[in-house]
Order: sequence, then structure tokens, then C-alpha cells
Amino acid sequence: MMEIKVTKTHIRLGKNETTSNTKCPVARAFKTAGFKDIFVGVELATTAGSVQQIELPENVQVFIREKLCAGLPMEPFSFKLTAKQVKTLRG
Repeated sequence: MMEIKVTKTHIRLGKNETTSNTKCPVARAFKTAGFKDIFVGVELATTAGSVQQIELPENVQVFIREKLCAGLPMEPFSFKLTAKQVKTLRG
């Protein structure tokens, strides 16, 4: 299991990136955790070349839909990923 932390810095740097799936606060948190070239959607994240597909937990989906995309105030949070949520597609 891996814990990903979305920090105040991730939010500050990515709060206006509502249309960027590589610079939003969640993408920045994934990069800090060691995921390179990550693309974040509302329900899934993928690494470059679609090597890995990550099913985003419900609290992350809510954060993206109800806070980030709506332009509402955001607070730091964390979420856990299990091996079941991270699927290797190729490589």
C-alpha cells in the first residue's frame, strides 16, 4: 500500500490547472510520490505510454469534481493506493 499526500504546495501550484491533467494538485502529488509523466483524469490516472493505469479512490474523484473543477477552496489531504488499484498494462 502506498500513501499519496496532496500538500498545500501542490494545491498552490496546481489550483488553476483545472484543464491540465499533468499539473493539477493530484498530478503533482503523484509526481512527488515517484510516478513520472502521470496524466490524471477524474476516475483514472495513467503513466506515459499507458504503462500503468491507476483507479483513483473516491475521495480523490470528489476532490477533482467538487473542489478543483468547481474552483472551490481546497485543503490538503491524502489517499492510499493498493496494488489492486494500480494495473500494469504493458512494459
